[in-house]
Amino acid sequence: MKTLSVILFILIFKTGFSQNNLIGNYFRRDSKISINSDSSFYFLYKSDMYRSWSKGFWTQKGKRIFLKIIPVFDTVTVLTDSSKPKDSLVLSRDEKPGRLAITKMQEFGMYEMTIEQNERLCPKKMRYKKGRLYVIKKGKLLKKKIKSGILIHPIDPWYEKENEYYRKFFL
Repeated sequence: MKTLSVILFILIFKTGFSQNNLIGNYFRRDSKISINSDSSFYFLYKSDMYRSWSKGFWTQKGKRIFLKIIPVFDTVTVLTDSSKPKDSLVLSRDEKPGRLAITKMQEFGMYEMTIEQNERLCPKKMRYKKGRLYVIKKGKLLKKKIKSGILIHPIDPWYEKENEYYRKFFL
């Protein structure tokens, strides 16, 4: 009986889910998620000429992964004719906070580029299963292919863990 308990414990320990299994890069045709060992993550979405990114921290409860996005802001200083400049916070288009000075608010439109932070595209909840990250929406795993007007073929809703094959042919 004692031997059976020890064998059962070893099997559960060896086959159980660990954080080390989760760490790595996961890809889908339109996006990538990097899960790092320091509990940070980086999300990148690509579609035609549009790019967006998010970064933050992740936590794990069992096989569920929760992504908490931490926005990065730039300070925009509008220099007006009056003696006091006005400051505003805007989402940064790169990963480093910075300060921008403009003379007119109309110039601010030039700041907008084809890459930006976008919290809406980054999944908030996921489940790890057999080397894949499945997106959870409204309490359910997304398993049906995603149809998009931009992409010709529907895409898988899950993220595959990067492997040697992927690195060899797709990077």
